[in-house]
Amino acid sequence: MSGLPLALVLSWLVAPQDKPAVSYTLKTGQSLTGNVVKLDGDEVTLRIKIFDGFAETTRKLGDFTPRSACNIQSATLRADSFDDHFKLAKYAVENGVLDVAGTEAGIAKQIADKTPGGPQVAELHKWAADTLEKLFHDAVAKGDVPKADHFLKVLMTRVPEQRTDAQKNAMLGELDRAEQKKQDELADQKKAKVEAAAAKEQERQLAPIRKELEEGKKLAGEGLVQAGSTGTALNKLDDAITHYRTAWKATEKLQKSSSTDAALKKEAGNLAEQILENGINAGLSAAHLLTARSDYQKASEYVNKILALDPDNDEAKDLRRTIELASSSSGWGWGWGYRR
Repeated sequence: MSGLPLALVLSWLVAPQDKPAVSYTLKTGQSLTGNVVKLDGDEVTLRIKIFDGFAETTRKLGDFTPRSACNIQSATLRADSFDDHFKLAKYAVENGVLDVAGTEAGIAKQIADKTPGGPQVAELHKWAADTLEKLFHDAVAKGDVPKADHFLKVLMTRVPEQRTDAQKNAMLGELDRAEQKKQDELADQKKAKVEAAAAKEQERQLAPIRKELEEGKKLAGEGLVQAGSTGTALNKLDDAITHYRTAWKATEKLQKSSSTDAALKKEAGNLAEQILENGINAGLSAAHLLTARSDYQKASEYVNKILALDPDNDEAKDLRRTIELASSSSGWGWGWGYRR
């Protein structure tokens, strides 16, 4: 022992430093704090903290909440493994943890891109398109139009080559019908409360606004369909925003008028909400498109304009973080996270 270096002798006397403890939540609500020792199939071995010491415990992966189960798998995957990240992305989608799915798919893409034209890229893009389309259809079936719109934007801007123009137009039509169904339900409720003569006059004044709104929606849809051609798509989206701006000014003028028709002004307010929502969506589509083309400066300009109108817009804030990560060469992810 006397012949060994002092540092080596002392290393046997000092306990190894523990990794920072992580809290994993069981479906029962109980939390286990510690570190993952190993993951063997669906069996998880954790080294958990108990009072002043540690103990190992084994649980089924299915015992944990989906997010904690994702975190457990993330702790054991190989950083440079396409298969590991792709597998976790699939698991996350199946269990509804979409932000993790987007992150892991983005990392898998980075790894796959190291072999341009390889089978991994094609496999990932096909899976992404199929998954996003399913998420879109599920959201439409539930009547969740904003979420359906989000998934459709990501599909058309991230992997536009995976769907034909006819398929894209079919999905846009499905989205329009779902939105129209909601609007029709609201319109039916309002129509019964408005007298016939007042309703006719109201529609006369609102028709130009509706026309601008519909033209904007049409152009925004065309822009998404043509996302494979950046210049054409951006021109369509900018033209759509111009129509929304014209509609907005007309609505604002109507609300400030001396008219005493409360129902008319209320409907103008409802249209104003639709105009703002569609205008923001068009801006987000442009920002997604520019981000996918690595034009982060212009993408940031759209995002900043959106946040100036709607400071609490979660999608814009998430996209800003995506742009910041991409600009710092940390990987742009695929922007799948969605929070209402």
